[in-house]
Amino acid sequence: MTVAKGLVTHSGEIGRLVIREDTGELRELVREEVKATMQKGRLAALRKELGAAVGQRIEEVSLPEALARLLGAAIRSAALGLPGTPEQRKQAGIVAARLARAGGAWAEELVAALESRPETEFEIPTSIDVGTVAGSMRMQAMALVTLADAVFPRQSWPWLLARETACVLCGKDRYAMQSLGAIYQSEQTGPIGFLATARLLTLVNPPLSRSFAERGIGRLSADAFRRDYRLFLGSGDEAGKGVLRLVESLRGLSPEEVEAVAVVLGPKAGGVFRESMRALRGRHKGASARDAFSATLEYWWEEYLREVVRAELGRLAGVPRPPAQ
Repeated sequence: MTVAKGLVTHSGEIGRLVIREDTGELRELVREEVKATMQKGRLAALRKELGAAVGQRIEEVSLPEALARLLGAAIRSAALGLPGTPEQRKQAGIVAARLARAGGAWAEELVAALESRPETEFEIPTSIDVGTVAGSMRMQAMALVTLADAVFPRQSWPWLLARETACVLCGKDRYAMQSLGAIYQSEQTGPIGFLATARLLTLVNPPLSRSFAERGIGRLSADAFRRDYRLFLGSGDEAGKGVLRLVESLRGLSPEEVEAVAVVLGPKAGGVFRESMRALRGRHKGASARDAFSATLEYWWEEYLREVVRAELGRLAGVPRPPAQ
């Protein structure tokens, strides 16, 4: 490894890796079969060149906007077989795209905040071969840990679970067991926490997955669910900011848009969505977005979500389904 002119160069089995010493930004990756060079403004230049070649301007679209358009188009399409008229699917697609833009804008702000954090230490992960599936998963694990630190309260079950998921991605399953006891024993872990952990454990330890699912079945009260969702609505947490941005978008829906989404969701979920929106836009109109959404979530839990979670926990725990009525 060498350091010169602010650039760190590492050569090894993965090829040659060039990274900025001050920020950790990847500048160049050279392997036998491919060479990737990072150049500021190059994407815009390529877009301009492509536009000139085909004789038309290539529209610049952000990632949130691209996802919003794809989601909206998918819901509008008859190919998915969703309920409702073409006009209702069109309106539901517009709503989905609007929510995707709101979520995408929050994600972009979060990434910008993470990138602006001062780095006190920089280490090249020489054991990670970014050209392999395993190497790619390890890079994703590193990103997941960083994201969890920014989004969730430390030592909360989503924060712990993100770190354990990172261990699984890195192939360090034995280390993933270290925090599971804290999640299992904590009175703050609700049904969603047990379900998420049980789902992860199906990949590495099915017997333990069943244990978490069984314990989750005993945590289906409204109070236990409340402990779960409050982790995602903290006033100073990034997760809360993102969720509440989506809530504000929902409160702005017109009656026609609410009805279109309800029809596309189907009879059961659509009925709950209709009533939830009445609560958000009616009974809790004067409340803050956080209070209104909390009340709406509890309604969802009592009317719909509890049974969905119960059924999935039962499946993971190996509990036989009751006969159909």
